[in-house]
Amino acid sequence: MILKNKKGMALILGLFLLTLLMGFATLLVLRTVNENKIATLERNMNKALYLAEAGTQKGLYELSGLINTHVRKTAMDATPNTFVNTTETKVTQKDNIGWLFTYSFDGQTQLLTKSGSNLIYPLGSTNFGDGTYQINIVISKKPVGGDPITVKAHEKWKFPYAFTIQSTGTVAGVTRKVKISGDFTVNPQKDNFAKYALFTDHQYLPGSQDPNQVANRVWFNKNTFFTGPMHSNDQFNFAGNPGPVFYNDLTHPEIEVDMTQHLSKAWFYNNNNKAFQADASSNLQIDTPVFYSTYTRGEDLINLESSIQKADLSTQATYGGGNVNNNGIYIPNDGTKVTGGIYINRKTGNNFVSIQMAADNNGKATYTVVENGTTKNIIVDTVNKTTKITQSGKSDINLTGMPNGKDGVGVIIYAQGQIDSLSGTVQKNSQVTISGDSDIIITNHIQYQVCTASSGTLGQAGYIPPHVDMDEASNLLGILSWGGNIRIGTTAPDNLNVQAILMARNGIVAVDNYDDQNVGPRGTVNLLGGVISDFYGAFNTFNNSGLVSGYGRNFNYDDRTLLGQSPPYFPSLNTFIAYTTDIADKLVWQEGGF
Repeated sequence: MILKNKKGMALILGLFLLTLLMGFATLLVLRTVNENKIATLERNMNKALYLAEAGTQKGLYELSGLINTHVRKTAMDATPNTFVNTTETKVTQKDNIGWLFTYSFDGQTQLLTKSGSNLIYPLGSTNFGDGTYQINIVISKKPVGGDPITVKAHEKWKFPYAFTIQSTGTVAGVTRKVKISGDFTVNPQKDNFAKYALFTDHQYLPGSQDPNQVANRVWFNKNTFFTGPMHSNDQFNFAGNPGPVFYNDLTHPEIEVDMTQHLSKAWFYNNNNKAFQADASSNLQIDTPVFYSTYTRGEDLINLESSIQKADLSTQATYGGGNVNNNGIYIPNDGTKVTGGIYINRKTGNNFVSIQMAADNNGKATYTVVENGTTKNIIVDTVNKTTKITQSGKSDINLTGMPNGKDGVGVIIYAQGQIDSLSGTVQKNSQVTISGDSDIIITNHIQYQVCTASSGTLGQAGYIPPHVDMDEASNLLGILSWGGNIRIGTTAPDNLNVQAILMARNGIVAVDNYDDQNVGPRGTVNLLGGVISDFYGAFNTFNNSGLVSGYGRNFNYDDRTLLGQSPPYFPSLNTFIAYTTDIADKLVWQEGGF
């Protein structure tokens, strides 16, 4: 039959095609919605993973803060005898967990909880962006090699631990878990003077008949910058607007560094118009120091005493040397091996003595010592642990060992008499103390072979001082005068760099001819280390416009010292600290697992 009405067929075909298109459209919408859900889920899963990983990094930061802030301070606040007895008992009992639990407080708040043979540090949940992360830290005794040990009786110990940081990231109901594990060692030990950017018994010039006279006090002024812990058993002196700047340590924000003094009042210069004392941190708009760190008055006295004395360092340097009573340069040895350190004797006469440090082209440490025209080069190979002595007109002497003293702690150089010139570079693997019983005069730059330069603008927020990364180098220098002063000589260059901890046990650290206005301003002494002295030595004269003569001070403590490091044989405090440096050294990452 021939269909004559084709309009009905077209309508049916149109409806069919429309239905088909609507089906395709529905499938396309459903697919788009589904893909969007999948993309959202995938995005949230990635976000949750990133949050979990962020949590593990925050956990590492908090674990470092637990040990290097809270445990450290709890140890410092403990009665020394009690701390020693408790620590030695825990070593005997092999009770790592008990020791850490005892010293993990924030004020009166216990930070850890016990769970069987573990300690738990619950850090809770933290909001971040559109999600959260929750952290839990588990600390246990290290399973292999985990017993605590005594490094030095009554003074230094080691407690090894293992840890896991469990972190859960959550975004829109989606969770991801990450766990990192590792180990670290807590080092309880005697605290040391090397940690101070500045420590003084008296904050005025030696020999002052009246320390309350303005001319006898040494003022922090607009050319004064400090980073690191500071303490005076006296009181600090502030001058000017803008005034001195005192920084916290931005490289270790988890560690607070304090500025403290014993007396309750500070001195204010008051434009040299009737300077006065007040229990305050500024003098209106006249004397306005800038504090990025905390400043506390009325703190306890800290005794500038130590179990280490001058005779101890002299003994370390001369051990096994036989007769060293004549003037000369001695490297004690038994004919094949170095037994002591480097000893310079100039007890009689006015013989010139100089010490210049260097790192030679082969990376070896070199100490060029001159005494009364005699020059000896002592070349120390820190890798192969050998020492070579050269002297013009004489055969070279090759020895095993290094001039590290009787106890082998580090290079010890001791001078009987004044050191007239000291300068040079400390080789990157060398830890050195230069000590003597008289004045030590710095005549040129003293720098570490490896050191990260400062960043930011001095005097402004965000300034980060120079520092040494412990993973890159161990160069560290102490300069220690027992009976004299440490002086910056008149031949030292402008803008002098000194990278060392300076200690004048019974004297001052000062600038020769600091008030010579004919010479005028000499720039800044940029110190990485610290100054510890009986009295406070003068560096400059100043007026409202700035320096009139001498050097400004930019003193930055060496952040390694707050974590227990100090130059070899350097004097220690009678209090104790605890610290760790290896939390992030060996980490194992795992997703899930708890």
